[in-house]
Amino acid sequence: MRKTSILLFLLIIILILTPKPTYADMFSKPTAEIHVIGVDQPYQLEILVFYDGFAEILELDQFEYRLEGHYASNYPIDLLNGYQDSDGFVARTIYNRGAPDNLFQISAHVYKVGYYSAPRVFKVLLILEGDVMISSPVIHRNLFHSEIVYDLSDAELNSSSINIGQIVEIIPYTDYGVKYLLRVFLTIVIELVVLLAFMYKQKRTFIIVGVANFVTQSILTIGLIIGFYFWAAEVGLVLTLLLGEFIVFTTEMFVYYKTLDEQSKKRALIYGFAANLVTFSISIYTLGFI
Repeated sequence: MRKTSILLFLLIIILILTPKPTYADMFSKPTAEIHVIGVDQPYQLEILVFYDGFAEILELDQFEYRLEGHYASNYPIDLLNGYQDSDGFVARTIYNRGAPDNLFQISAHVYKVGYYSAPRVFKVLLILEGDVMISSPVIHRNLFHSEIVYDLSDAELNSSSINIGQIVEIIPYTDYGVKYLLRVFLTIVIELVVLLAFMYKQKRTFIIVGVANFVTQSILTIGLIIGFYFWAAEVGLVLTLLLGEFIVFTTEMFVYYKTLDEQSKKRALIYGFAANLVTFSISIYTLGFI
């Protein structure tokens, strides 16, 4: 956690102080980790993607280099070269038209679609003994680093079939909720403590600051969660934080300037800047929590 926070802090400093051209290969790439359950016999796994057109049979030299990105050394070329299911899906290793990709086997029933990126829409294909081919329904990947479970516990695996079993993407809503509540709560507490340090005492002032923080920090935290989990991992988190904090700074300073009349307008502006500077500094060191 601490190493992640330090890394993100350094990335923020680099982005702010030394902007330079970036290249597509520099940061995290979208991945999908696929868990297969309910299969107790040997099989190979492949990813199927939609192919707009007829899947012609290709010469080996047209896709041989792509086989290096597949975990199995005995890739079933004869079965999959020219294969296209009734929904128009083909083997990604052979027919991929986009960026390079790899399919790794992490453990007995866990696979990872990695570099360059996992597809947004795909099927999972299992090739069992006797050239039996079983494919999942279509799955839509939403998360940047996705965990997908393909359950064949109740499926018949004796003959080739498409769109069978249950396949779902695991989205940790409870985890998101806990992180949202903790971050918003802690930010409000910190800014109210800073408010006390600025010698504000009226109940109305504390209500205004509390409500303003609840609104702005809720929006910011939801943005951070979306930026990290759904958009671009660490890069999405950092960019969302920088843009979000700028909006929060300006919004809260404007609100406090207009509404806090317990002390001078100048003091309200200084408080708004100071309180947000404190919470922004803390945010840098707690980004790993998101």
